[in-house]
Amino acid sequence: MQSENSLPIQWRVPVRIRVGRGIADAVRGPEEALHHLTYRWPATDGPHYNNARRQCLQALQKRVAAEVVRETFFCCQSRGRDAGGMSNQDRRIISIN
Repeated sequence: MQSENSLPIQWRVPVRIRVGRGIADAVRGPEEALHHLTYRWPATDGPHYNNARRQCLQALQKRVAAEVVRETFFCCQSRGRDAGGMSNQDRRIISIN
């Protein structure tokens, strides 16, 4: 049985994204968002990218609300490649509701 502190932090509604021509993924919380940013993001620099990574880490330390991080993650992926987001060719937002 897991303690309450070891349960993953999850968003009320996942952010569904597709990187490039890959399979669509439902990103359910800051831990999954951090994984995507670290291992699957086409652009790994820039203010939006760095802010999203920082907030994911802070959410995992329970220093930032998970829903704030969700909005930051969405903003990061909706920016252009030069701002640390994904280009229109790399990004496919499936659902952000």
